[in-house]
Amino acid sequence: MLFSLITVAMGRLNHLNVQTSWLDEWLAEAGTDCELVERVIVTDEPTIEHFEVGSRKNIKVEYQKIAPGGFNKAQFLNVGLGRAIGRFTIFVDVDLLPAFPLSFLMQHQGLFSNCIFSGYRIDVDDRAIGAKSMQEGDGPNLGPEDGPSAQVKYLLAGHRFGVCPVFSTAELRLAGGLDVRYRGWGGEDQELIERLQASHGPLLRSPDYLWAHLRHPTRQDGWNDPTLTQRNRELYRNSPARQENLQRVRSTLASWVRIE
Repeated sequence: MLFSLITVAMGRLNHLNVQTSWLDEWLAEAGTDCELVERVIVTDEPTIEHFEVGSRKNIKVEYQKIAPGGFNKAQFLNVGLGRAIGRFTIFVDVDLLPAFPLSFLMQHQGLFSNCIFSGYRIDVDDRAIGAKSMQEGDGPNLGPEDGPSAQVKYLLAGHRFGVCPVFSTAELRLAGGLDVRYRGWGGEDQELIERLQASHGPLLRSPDYLWAHLRHPTRQDGWNDPTLTQRNRELYRNSPARQENLQRVRSTLASWVRIE
């Protein structure tokens, strides 16, 4: 197995079914290469009957009970990592759809052991999903990670953000997976990228590695609790990997740019 796509599905069965149908076609277009891709779905739903995954090949569904203290995305992703058998792992949110052919990953797999390979995403309405509407740009928007304020963080503070980065499964496991101290929304993926840069090499982004993000209302189940989000930001800001990367960026800027 070459690629393991790991998805956490929490009460988002509509998105999971859209994603599954999309990936069915995506894999079918890849011919025999589809046999080199597996999906690992981690959910708090107790039975596979909740999903329209049927008896599809190379789909594993792992049930994980939510522990006291609330949902922990990093913990669920680590469960999926434990089941993955692919050489490379890609964490794919349930509201993301690949807008590139599988052949792109096959052709560039030699890169993935020497860098953290990441892409871009565009926000689209799920009613506009379909190859024709996406090619014609039916109302897509850039993801927030490509806005002006985010660019300042990347270039002047060394923040790292990835869209479905391709990781070596072995390196992920050696690093201990994602940090389960992160709860609620955000931070765990950024910390992982910065922690793995020493072994994976630089973070590279390609516009050809494009994902479509399905727009949806903000969750009302505490997932976007501002208190948790602020706590995650503090965890990220104070993490050893973040501090080391910040120092490196500041040192580089000081060498080339005179800051008054």
